[in-house]
Formats: sequence, C-alpha cells, structure tokens
Amino acid sequence: MIIWIKEGQVYYSPKEGAQKVFLPEEIRATAVELDPRNNGYNGFTLDQVKELQKYNITAHKHEALEKGFLWNGVVCDCSKQSQSDLSVISGTAQLKEQMGGSLFPINFKFKDNSFRELSKNEFYAMAATVGDYIQTLFANESAKFALIDAATTKEAVCNVTW
Repeated sequence: MIIWIKEGQVYYSPKEGAQKVFLPEEIRATAVELDPRNNGYNGFTLDQVKELQKYNITAHKHEALEKGFLWNGVVCDCSKQSQSDLSVISGTAQLKEQMGGSLFPINFKFKDNSFRELSKNEFYAMAATVGDYIQTLFANESAKFALIDAATTKEAVCNVTW
C-alpha cells in the first residue's frame, strides 16, 4: 500500500502493491511505501497510524465478505450485491406467502456461478448463516477498532491485525 501526507491529511492507495510511479508528481514526492511488517509507520503520528490500521482492518473485512464461506458444499458470496439479492428474495417470498402463493423452490446462483435448487427451509437456513457470518465479521472489526483505539504506542497499534 502507498500512503502520503498532504497538508497534514493522510491519504492511501487502496490497492496492495500500488507503485509510487503511478502517483501524480506532487504526491510522489511525499509518498512512502507502507510496510507494517518492519515498522513502516515511521514518520506518522499515533493518530495517523490508528487511522491507517483501521483502514487495513476494514479492507480485510471486505475481502472476507467478497471471499464468502462454504455452505453445504458451495461458496456463499457475501458481497453487497449478494446481500441485496438475499433481501429481495426474502421480501418477495414473504409477499408471495401473504398472497397465498410460494416462491419456493428457487434456483439460487452461488459464487462459483453454479445454480442449486433450494427449498424454503434451505434458503432461509443459508440466508441466516450468511447473516451470522456477516455479523461475525462486523463484530471482529469492532473489537479490533476498540483495541486500536486503546493502544498507546504505534507498535501496539501495528500488533492489532485481522
């Protein structure tokens, strides 16, 4: 990751392996390559280090959401789009039931682009597991943020990892 300071504000590239040469000249002059493994936070205030470490924790949470998890032999994608899809299907299923019909069984598309027919119980079990997984990630992120906030040294902040 590349970070730089301009007028006291910390900026960073969201991509691992970003290169300084692709940054504008005024940024390139003050950019440093961030490598927390060898105290790459030198030159930054404790508050700036906390901000950067929180960014790293959040990036790992998003990566875990995109990666998903294995459920009954298939990978459940937990991206924002998939969360939206689950919400729409759940809402539509409830409306159909109120009108005396049923949406189930449904043909559901998983992360690997495979389709699987799911019964009502299977769908809701999967959706509940997705919700639990997402809440676990957010709880982990929150706990890490609390540790970062409580840290009093840059080293202690750097020791808080995903």
